[in-house]
Amino acid sequence: MESQRKEINLFAVTLLILGFAYYLLVRNSVGIHVAVGPEYVSIISWFIENGWIPSFIHIYALSLFTWSALAFKSKYYAIMLWLLINAIFEVGQAIPTNFIEKIPDLFGISSYLANGTFDWLDIIAVCVGGVVALLTMYWFESVIKNKDIEK
Repeated sequence: MESQRKEINLFAVTLLILGFAYYLLVRNSVGIHVAVGPEYVSIISWFIENGWIPSFIHIYALSLFTWSALAFKSKYYAIMLWLLINAIFEVGQAIPTNFIEKIPDLFGISSYLANGTFDWLDIIAVCVGGVVALLTMYWFESVIKNKDIEK
């Protein structure tokens, strides 16, 4: 069980590093953008070009971490927890700035909400990330089952 936990955590860390690199290279204040052209070659490039990959990666990686921390039990709980957290933060960006300014800025949350932009497509990216996390969990369980059968 410990080696499987390490594998899934390493995969999740890799996803988070990729998401962090995306923020540094694409979504920083300098605003480096890569023009792909009018046609998108795949849904992945569409997610990247439109800035939704961080929303996707966040729920995907953290759902896997949470599932691992729960000893590979409660996959639905892990996904729903991060789906709810991501949705609250995304919908919070739709709150008028004058209302957000009245909220104490704990951990920079008020600043994040006031400076963010609500986007329904971020909500969709979070949902897609949750589905992909669930599929990954099912796949990982089948790999573990097959390894146990081979022993």
